[in-house]
Amino acid sequence: MVIVIIDTHDRIHSFLPQLDELIKEGLVVLDDCDVIRYAGRGAAQPAQP
Repeated sequence: MVIVIIDTHDRIHSFLPQLDELIKEGLVVLDDCDVIRYAGRGAAQPAQP
């Protein structure tokens, strides 16, 4: 299972102690990322006769 959380550096690091209490075994990977947001274009319009 993979859970991805994207947030600011400060918020992620302030959450780590809580995560440590929740997770008994696993791996935490911290990595910088670039987020590019694509929004849907909506439903295609039917061709007009």
